[in-house]
Amino acid sequence: MITTTSNSNDDANRAATAESDHVVPTDQKDDDDNKQGKPFDSLDLSRSNVQAAQLDKSGRVFRVYCDGIFDLFHVAHMKMLQQAKNALSNPDKVYLIVGVCGDDITQQHKGKTVMSHEIRCESCLHCKWVDEVAPDAPWVIDEAFLAKYRIDFVAHDALPYADTSGQSADGDVYSYIKRRGMFLETKRTEGISTSDIIASIIRDYDALVQRNLSRGFTKQELNVGRTWQVRQAAHEKEKKVRLALLDTQRDARELTRNARAFLRPFNPEMMRRKNVMQHLRKELPVQAEGVLHHAWGLARSLTHLAGYSLSFINPFAYCKICCTRDRKRR
Repeated sequence: MITTTSNSNDDANRAATAESDHVVPTDQKDDDDNKQGKPFDSLDLSRSNVQAAQLDKSGRVFRVYCDGIFDLFHVAHMKMLQQAKNALSNPDKVYLIVGVCGDDITQQHKGKTVMSHEIRCESCLHCKWVDEVAPDAPWVIDEAFLAKYRIDFVAHDALPYADTSGQSADGDVYSYIKRRGMFLETKRTEGISTSDIIASIIRDYDALVQRNLSRGFTKQELNVGRTWQVRQAAHEKEKKVRLALLDTQRDARELTRNARAFLRPFNPEMMRRKNVMQHLRKELPVQAEGVLHHAWGLARSLTHLAGYSLSFINPFAYCKICCTRDRKRR
């Protein structure tokens, strides 16, 4: 059950300041610009109205609306709502309404969501900047919706937001709001978005599936089958081959170094020294032991490398136990 809050003094505040309304009529602004020969910027009117609201000292509470999908509610969403709440220099002057688009309309115009509509609404409602949640948010805001929630400003970043529904004449979801002078600019938080989070999950898909399997989730719950098991087995074997190759290279270097140290006393210059026999009796056993040890390590690494490499010949052998178990269940 989604709950919302309301401002009991809002109607009184609006009535008390009706004569000093900050909004300049759009048609009048267009005429003034045309007379002066200036190109009309759709954000100029909104910026002047926001500035007037910031300077307002009447005690009026402005109703600011901020809409979105808010899937996988994250810090960029929170910062946007914080900006909207503090946009008029005093958070007490703003009553922040957050509109959350439904599952059907979101899937139709943008794509599938991870979280359900109810959970997305609850996530927004528990953000400390939010005063009310509008669960019936339209894709494109119209006059009827503005009147229903008595909205003064609509907060969003200024970049045009493509209208895939075809309801907006110029293709920007917020073009009507900008023409009305009701647009309140916020800044985007770079480096994080819902799409970025989903991309990171997809990139690390195998590791995350293995993580949840190790925590007790079943393959049916994660929607993974034999194809994923075969692919994961191949990845694990590839990882073991790479590690075995690194071990082989390390053992080969150690064997080479110890072999050179073992043969160094037999150099003609070393043999002419007086203490060569004493040196041989003292050092050769130790060096010979090191050579044999690393030779055995190299042979073992080569054996592992060959075994892991040959295992790729029959990658389906990994799933033999799983397939047998599935047949027993059926």
